[in-house]
Amino acid sequence: MPARSLEDAAFSFYVEQLRRGSADPYVAYRVYEKSWQLPRKDASLVRRATIHLIEGDPWFLAMGTPIALSALEIEDLEHLTPFVGAGLARGPAAMLRAILWCWGRRGPYHPDRAGRAQLRRALGFLQKVPAGQRDVAWHQMLVNCCRAVDYVKYRRAFPKLLDVTDPASRASALHDFLNVVCRNKDWETYDRYRRAWDQLPPAHHACECYVHDVHTDDGLRAAAARSWEAIPEALNKAGAVRGCPHLNTGGLRLDLVRSLVSRNKHIAAVRMYLERAAAFPSLGKELAKLRRAVEQRSR
Repeated sequence: MPARSLEDAAFSFYVEQLRRGSADPYVAYRVYEKSWQLPRKDASLVRRATIHLIEGDPWFLAMGTPIALSALEIEDLEHLTPFVGAGLARGPAAMLRAILWCWGRRGPYHPDRAGRAQLRRALGFLQKVPAGQRDVAWHQMLVNCCRAVDYVKYRRAFPKLLDVTDPASRASALHDFLNVVCRNKDWETYDRYRRAWDQLPPAHHACECYVHDVHTDDGLRAAAARSWEAIPEALNKAGAVRGCPHLNTGGLRLDLVRSLVSRNKHIAAVRMYLERAAAFPSLGKELAKLRRAVEQRSR
């Protein structure tokens, strides 16, 4: 039997054991560590495994994968809080509880009203971590929580995160920050930190979606400044990207070209961009609508 088939068979075995009600933490962990392989209909299994593991190990969240915490509900976070960090010193306990409340349920990127209250709870735990124990992960959570609940505090917290992050690893947080300040039309802040992007070291890691986002934001910045001559270059760079997991599932951004079409600006450059965007099939009807609008304006 090929090795991959053996691995799949083993995972299916552990899933079935959990489905039958196994209370073995080893079975729970085997499901938890590959929870991303389970279909959405089995979210309750991931939830059960996660709860079981956290209840049995006060240190679990120091080693676990935060993404699996998305299976939890608000009532689970409340229930699990006393278990997380139980018996540990104040600093580690508060940090672990912040992880639970920051990354649980919908996390910091897609919060609803209850999620924003959840992130405020995470901020409360973060403030209980002594200053000397506030590492890169602490600053990442602070920024991610503030991102959703308080833009002013988010903008104030970000410089420290950038400072404590290794320069070769700054692209992820920096591109996200540029996206947020762009959406807020905070162009003074955008201009200041856009220069930091250009100063990243040659060996830095930047996913294709980061590059795409930054050049799309550049185009929006140029449009806000009415620097129309800068937009074709920004569009060309934004479209000159290869696939990555995020672009392959979400496609290229259409906010800049949508704005240009509505203003009847740079239609030839927009057409070229949309041709590139068509290589990412997830855009579907919205892309087709924009292409029709471009053809109408070209007649």
